[in-house]
Amino acid sequence: MSESYDTIPKDRWGDARWIWEQQISGRKNFDSFSFMGTLNDLQGDPNWRSIFDPVKNTEGMTEFLDRLQGHFDLCSAPNNADGSFTVYQHPTRTKRNRKINKKAMIELTRRIINTAIAGFKLSDEPDDAQKLSQIPVIWSDDSSHHFQLTFSKQQENRNGLPLGLSLGEAWEFEIWNEEYFLKSGSVLGNDLDEAVYSLANDPALERYLLQSFQVHDLDVDAQYELEWINNCIFYFDETTCYVTQRPE
Repeated sequence: MSESYDTIPKDRWGDARWIWEQQISGRKNFDSFSFMGTLNDLQGDPNWRSIFDPVKNTEGMTEFLDRLQGHFDLCSAPNNADGSFTVYQHPTRTKRNRKINKKAMIELTRRIINTAIAGFKLSDEPDDAQKLSQIPVIWSDDSSHHFQLTFSKQQENRNGLPLGLSLGEAWEFEIWNEEYFLKSGSVLGNDLDEAVYSLANDPALERYLLQSFQVHDLDVDAQYELEWINNCIFYFDETTCYVTQRPE
């Protein structure tokens, strides 16, 4: 028999505090999709952490709350450059040091790529692991041609398609293992997962924020530092991995 869920009353739509308090207390049982955007809505509430007091001592929760507070502090500029409002967070709208250490960004990228190499080895793709390990990683001051591509093409280049690889598939082997399924997850389950993912529709950000609840070997700290703290990305052509800063 399928589980039954409560419906959020119309006069409570957008009331993220009430939704979480009802769910955590057990007075209501909303489906996980009801929590989309609820953390975004809480960002402007200086007392948002108090909502999670009943579960703050459960495994991994304090670390998560601290990490989320740090992310809220970084993402304190919710509007676009032209002043228009956007519902999702984005690395171009953060408080950060505008001076980039290019060498450090290359090293962060190498750390991220190394997890994909490990994933290819786990998936019994040694040729792909070797190919990726031999790709030079360099800084690019002019990547305007990349950002002029369609969004889908940019994603393909970031995923390694020009090399005939898929970093995403390699990372799947780092994540979806028996240990992950046995040990991962917070006391708030899919409700928290959905809320965190909908901050920016970014799986890498989700893994970073939820790392105290998850078991895998991805370098989520390196990816967060590269993309969110420094607003940088990496992408590939047929011979090289380029690290660059997103345009403002």
